Amino acid sequence: MMHSLVEKYQRGMITDDHLIVECLNMLDPRNPDPVLSELPDRILRRMHRFASECLHGQMKTNFGVLPARDQALAARRWIEQSLPITTSKTA
Repeated sequence: MMHSLVEKYQRGMITDDHLIVECLNMLDPRNPDPVLSELPDRILRRMHRFASECLHGQMKTNFGVLPARDQALAARRWIEQSLPITTSKTA
């Protein structure tokens, strides 16, 4: 599933935000690595911002259901441990 989503993104068939929402909704908060490790750094940085906005109740999307709080939090933590991210907000 992840390979198919990333391929659709690379071909321009889905947007950055669509990919992010789909990935976050698939993410197991206890083990985010299988989903997040497949994504390019550029998407991970954007996902970090998206997840932070979700956690603060600021994100709205028309791509369907927003990820659960534990999914957004797990993604944000995984990304912060994996990439040099500067943060100004915490949940």
